[in-house]
Amino acid sequence: MRALALTACFVSIPLFCLAVQSSQQEQKPAQSAEQAQKKESAPPASAAPVSISPLIPVVAAPPASESPANAGLAPVAPGAAAMATGAPGAKPAVGAPVNTRTYIIGAEDVIAVSVFENSGFSVQPQAVRPDGKITMPLLGEITAADKTPEELADEIKKILVDRYMKEPPHVQVIVVDVRSKNFYLQGEVNKPGKYPLVVPTTIMQALVNAGGFRDFANKKDIKIQRGSKIFKFNYVEASKGKHLEQNIYLQPDDNIFVH
Repeated sequence: MRALALTACFVSIPLFCLAVQSSQQEQKPAQSAEQAQKKESAPPASAAPVSISPLIPVVAAPPASESPANAGLAPVAPGAAAMATGAPGAKPAVGAPVNTRTYIIGAEDVIAVSVFENSGFSVQPQAVRPDGKITMPLLGEITAADKTPEELADEIKKILVDRYMKEPPHVQVIVVDVRSKNFYLQGEVNKPGKYPLVVPTTIMQALVNAGGFRDFANKKDIKIQRGSKIFKFNYVEASKGKHLEQNIYLQPDDNIFVH
């Protein structure tokens, strides 16, 4: 009896393995058929929108599954979104510490223009050319020199309304880097060279920017050349609070000589 039982066991094990293998092979075609059916029933990807001009960016339509709470809201301009959210690869324009109502833009200054209603008109940081102009998409050349940032923004706004927009847009002009207004330090100072005149600066402040004096500097006879005029400055007196009227504010292209 034992021999018969063992024989039955050896015979039944291979038969069981064959049955399991055939069952798995039958399931694979069924799964492949289901996957193919899902691919066929998937909706086709929507075609990317095409711009009518390479100068005008196209914002893709929001997905159909977008929340109803956002329906009816105006789309955010791509440039504004990158600037606001810090999207990867976007470098927001950081303005120099200038007064947008009083600062006069000059050649070589780097400025950026933002048109919030349509970023296609915006301008990334761009240096003002020697002729005082910048180039804007679709608007062409615009004179920026000898105007304040607010005056330039108002002019751009007017041109946009006259040519392209029904309602006045929000335009912002940012002075990213001041390069047109500088003063110069020469002679016996630790850091001679050209310095940007971004904010009102006195002679005393300019000398501090230069890192102080060298050992043999004549601190009592400092000269400031402004065109054909020469101003004298006594650092020793001014540092003691005497004759502070000589501590004048610098103007663009002033030259300070320390002998």
